[in-house]
Amino acid sequence: MEWRNMDDTKLREILTVLHKIKNKEDPSDLIRKFQNEIWNREETDEILSELASDLDDYEPNPLLRMEDRSYYGNEKLVQVINNFLGRMNLNNMDK
Repeated sequence: MEWRNMDDTKLREILTVLHKIKNKEDPSDLIRKFQNEIWNREETDEILSELASDLDDYEPNPLLRMEDRSYYGNEKLVQVINNFLGRMNLNNMDK
């Protein structure tokens, strides 16, 4: 299912989860839940799958982030989500 064809309720659920992820000190559990929901759908939108994959590189522990340059913390996490919302023209719905 393409995100543009999603019903408003499902879209709002996704936006709510992304907002919670952005605002939680350690959103690792929410990220995993979001990823599982996206990846376990019968029809997954490529853009949502890409976001779920991008979230794989989130690492809340600064020491562990030093192990791999692709790992990032909360500041970049917010950027990743905001970039996704901007690409989808959903910034005004993220309230």
